[in-house]
Amino acid sequence: MKKYILFFSLISLLVWSCEKDEGNLSPSGLEKNWFVLEDSDDPIDHLRYEIFRSTGIPIYYNDTIGSEQRNSPGIGEYTYYEVLQVFYSPGSTTPSPLVANYTLHQDKNTLESLLVFLRDEVIPEIPAGTYLPSILIVDTLNTSTGDSLAYKGLNTTVVGQAHRFDEMPENEKALLKGNFLASSISNVLLLNEAEWLEENFYALTYDLNPDNKDYLYNTETSMYAVYRAFAYWPTTNIPPKVEAYQQTLGLLGFIGPKSKPRAGLAERNWYVPTKDQDVQQYCQAILAYSEEEFMELYGSKIVQRPDDTTTPDIDESGEELLDFPTVRAKYYVMKAKLQEYGFTFEH
Repeated sequence: MKKYILFFSLISLLVWSCEKDEGNLSPSGLEKNWFVLEDSDDPIDHLRYEIFRSTGIPIYYNDTIGSEQRNSPGIGEYTYYEVLQVFYSPGSTTPSPLVANYTLHQDKNTLESLLVFLRDEVIPEIPAGTYLPSILIVDTLNTSTGDSLAYKGLNTTVVGQAHRFDEMPENEKALLKGNFLASSISNVLLLNEAEWLEENFYALTYDLNPDNKDYLYNTETSMYAVYRAFAYWPTTNIPPKVEAYQQTLGLLGFIGPKSKPRAGLAERNWYVPTKDQDVQQYCQAILAYSEEEFMELYGSKIVQRPDDTTTPDIDESGEELLDFPTVRAKYYVMKAKLQEYGFTFEH
């Protein structure tokens, strides 16, 4: 009986406490939408507001996007700062600040041309329904994935190199656009299209050297040099013992290396990429360049053959134009997949 009396007493106490505090409720502040820009008399901030009003995407030049006073039991009143989460991702390890970092832009008055570029050239190309909560403009950008132009974080996509945007050549601006757009889709493909990638994209490279299929892509634990050597040998598709051929990743269907060599090292040290990098590099290039530009950059390559090579169809200069049909095939396969996800291309 005493147990029942104690139980009902506790229930009554809880109900009384709720009724007592009902008239003293105060907002927690947790429901605030931080991704809203207000208009401003400042020309740059007004331009940001206009972009936000027309697109719904806020653009920031500071990773701290707001603050407010809060009160917490045991702590008292304090100032809460809302900071954009670039490298943090729930359920995964946050990379070290030594390899993943950025520097904020120091003079917002120099951002007009970059803001106009994002408004006119980049944002209109984002497929409808793509989740893009915000954009953060920074100067230097270093990431564990090697991206320095654009990187998709938890609640923002970072655009790098703002301090030199006005001096960028047009092809680099195009690559900035491609990297930004690719950041919204490459991880989606890797998560949702793993089987498709194996059968339709990676398979095109596998077919060049099926006996050494396991060595055609680097892994995070592989020895770069070993993987480069075995990727080319043995095979009948790539002539052996010809240094110029072994220097050319395009013969294996790649448009970029695992990582660029340190200054002074030859191109032979540009090792085959990982599978993730292969997908990212193709997405970036396809979304950066027209088909004609892509083919001119990656579809073939003029190489200087070694002096001791005797091949009748080489001109007197020793140069030969290498053709990369696998690069072209992977281009069309990936481009078609990107179209399925809503990206459009000029014909």
